[in-house]
Amino acid sequence: MALPSLARRRVVVLLIAVAYIVTYLLAAKWANAFSQGGTVLIWFPPAGVAVGFLYLEPRLLPLAIVTEAISTVFVMGVGDLFGGAGLLVNSIVIPISYFLAAMTMRRLHLDPRLRTTRDLVVMGAAGLVVGPVLAAATGVAVQAWVGMVPWSSYAELFGVFWVGDVVGVACLVPTIVLAGSAMLERRPLPLSDREANENRWLIIVEYLVPALTALILLRVGQAPMQFLYLAFVPVVAIAVRHGIAGAALSTAGLSAVMTVGADARAVGVLERSDYQLLMLVLTLTGLVLGSVVSARRDVTDRHRRLSEIIEATPDLVASAHFDGAIAYMNPVGLRLLGLAPDEVHDFHAFDFYPDELAADLLREAMKAAARNGTWTGENVLRRNDGRLVPVSQVLIAHQHEGDDDTTFSTVCRDMTDQRRLEDQLRRVALYDDATGLANRALLVEQLGRMLGVDGRTKPVAVLFADIDHFRLVNESYGYAAGDELVSTLAARVSGATRPRDLVARYGGGLFAIVMPEVADELEATFLADLLLQAFAQPVAVGDREVHVSGSIGIALSASHRDGSAGDDVQAHLDVLRSAEIALHRAKEGGGGRFALFDEDMERRSKQRIEVETDLRQVLANADWWLAYQPIVESATGRIVSVEALLRWTHPTRGPVSPFELITLAENIGLIVPLGREIFRRACEEAKVWHDTGFDLRVGINVSARELQEPSFVDDVRDVLRDTGVDPGLLIIEVTETVLAQDLAAEVAALATLRGLGCKIAIDDFGTGYSSLGGLRDLPIDVLKLDRSFITDLHRSPRAAATVEAVIHLAESLDLLVVAEGVENDEQREALKAMGCEHMQGFAISYPLVPGELRELLASHLTSPSG
Repeated sequence: MALPSLARRRVVVLLIAVAYIVTYLLAAKWANAFSQGGTVLIWFPPAGVAVGFLYLEPRLLPLAIVTEAISTVFVMGVGDLFGGAGLLVNSIVIPISYFLAAMTMRRLHLDPRLRTTRDLVVMGAAGLVVGPVLAAATGVAVQAWVGMVPWSSYAELFGVFWVGDVVGVACLVPTIVLAGSAMLERRPLPLSDREANENRWLIIVEYLVPALTALILLRVGQAPMQFLYLAFVPVVAIAVRHGIAGAALSTAGLSAVMTVGADARAVGVLERSDYQLLMLVLTLTGLVLGSVVSARRDVTDRHRRLSEIIEATPDLVASAHFDGAIAYMNPVGLRLLGLAPDEVHDFHAFDFYPDELAADLLREAMKAAARNGTWTGENVLRRNDGRLVPVSQVLIAHQHEGDDDTTFSTVCRDMTDQRRLEDQLRRVALYDDATGLANRALLVEQLGRMLGVDGRTKPVAVLFADIDHFRLVNESYGYAAGDELVSTLAARVSGATRPRDLVARYGGGLFAIVMPEVADELEATFLADLLLQAFAQPVAVGDREVHVSGSIGIALSASHRDGSAGDDVQAHLDVLRSAEIALHRAKEGGGGRFALFDEDMERRSKQRIEVETDLRQVLANADWWLAYQPIVESATGRIVSVEALLRWTHPTRGPVSPFELITLAENIGLIVPLGREIFRRACEEAKVWHDTGFDLRVGINVSARELQEPSFVDDVRDVLRDTGVDPGLLIIEVTETVLAQDLAAEVAALATLRGLGCKIAIDDFGTGYSSLGGLRDLPIDVLKLDRSFITDLHRSPRAAATVEAVIHLAESLDLLVVAEGVENDEQREALKAMGCEHMQGFAISYPLVPGELRELLASHLTSPSG
């Protein structure tokens, strides 16, 4: 089970503490065993141990003080000479000196890998100067203070003490720092820079060669110092082969052997000092050379990795001289330019730029890079086969000291795919995916540019061409068929326009055509005629032919702003709005035609918008009311039913017709909630009349959009339940055009309502071109003859014959006939003579508010009629 990080850290610190005590005491034992007697030592390895361990773990300082006291008393055996006070002071000042050296290395951010000359300088300044100087100064002072040495020998002893510490630090600190940092970082001990390619045991044997060499040389002749310098050879060889790790480990072993040799062969302090100096020189030489070699290898490795990156990068990387001579190009660059490796030097950099413009851009880029160091931009390269490649280029200038020649490196990224993607994104953003035509955004942008051309003398025409009843195509055949229809008509529209005209899909089945520089509206209307013909031709959609028509609105910029549209930043939006207004007027005329925008049309459009705005507020606040037009029995004149009619008076325009109200409600998407409220209010008022004793039927108009609403039947059930009105006294009136379309969902909804007890009436019968024979299959009870049949009834034999035929047909189908729009007594008498049972119109009564209707009902005997 893995230890938590805090517990693991404590275990590591404990192990370091134990290792410090053991290593320090063993080092002291070694130093004492090979001293010349007294307090003068050839080297003092405990100094290196203390500095190295305190660098790794500064919290060992209290333990270092205790360990120094133990070493002085039990290892060195000079505790009695120091006395109590001297021992205490000596045990404190010596470790603190080494601690300050370790902290200096930490504060100067020594890299424990020692792979740079800076690291050796930091270690030398701290470990060879700060620590040994302080330790020698305070240590000799304490010894003189307690009487162990005379003050007169202070300078000489200081020098010997300092050199002993310096040698100890130089020989051991690099090894301890390298090994200890590897252990703390949980990585293997680095034996060599070449460890991956060498056997570890052979490396260790190789590191013993300097020590063995010194041991042999110490036994040659009577003056071994004459030959001992030859130990430089293996030290230098190991430093060169293995770097700083090899130098540190091999010089540590060499120092141990030379200590033994110095003790055995040297006589006197001066001769032993020669050994100290030689040990220091050997050690520093190995360390400096090893550090330089390791640093050089690091640089080489970085260059190798950089070279591998450059070789593997997906970008072209190359270098060239100022005159364009190519010095290097990576494999990707060769592939990008279509070159073989041996061909690149046959070209100059300028050969790969397709024209003078690109070459001039490169020359300017080189000048900018020479001034600023780098240049970044875009350019075009030419492959060896002539194909052009767009690139994003970075140019770097390399200035050489003492040399006027400037070389350049470049990184070029192939932008072909990005340009292709940008083109695709631009196409998605500016073109319609289904038709390939410009979309609304591009239309607005291009129209703005056309209107903003300085000096434009001719107007710009905008045509909005819309597919009539396009929504029904989608609903009947599916959206895929709708898309196919739009694509076919888009091709026809594009084929009918001039090459310089802009054709766009504005949305749904709506196209916009911009005609720049038209002489007058005649050109636009001529194109509109062509487009109407194109729309009227049948379109093959799947395995069927679809017949549609189109409506077109035309607006000219000059007519809209008196020739000044180019000066108005909103001109392009205004002319689009004008064309849309004209399109609405064409549709109001029944479709299949075009309309040219004029000022009167704009006035009516603004008026319509104002009414729509007011209507939204009225519908939201329910500020409308219902009027009821009586329907009488022809024979008796009794009121048998009423038709509920929507009424609203505009604050400034006065009364608004029910047809306009319903149309506006449908256009702004409020017809369903409005119809629901009309149905509820009519039922509530009918319930009041029924409870008062007037059992007359109430006719309520229902639009096709309401019948299409999935919740319509449930809404009717809720109203019947909430109001308690008798369903048999309600007549649901729908226009003939709804049933003529033979939409199954609407017919099913009417059948359900009839099943609830409601009566179903066809309103405006005769205007929807429904089959008379098909009436028997519809869930209806009442036929309401449109007023267009009644107007000429008493003057036209044909009209009279038609009405009489419908009445007889209705009787045979057991349907009740109501004649609408009866406005005079002649029509009334004629209908009565034909056997028409019920009549409705101004000749009978105008629509009445509920209070007026109650007064009228009170003056009539009212009874239900079948």
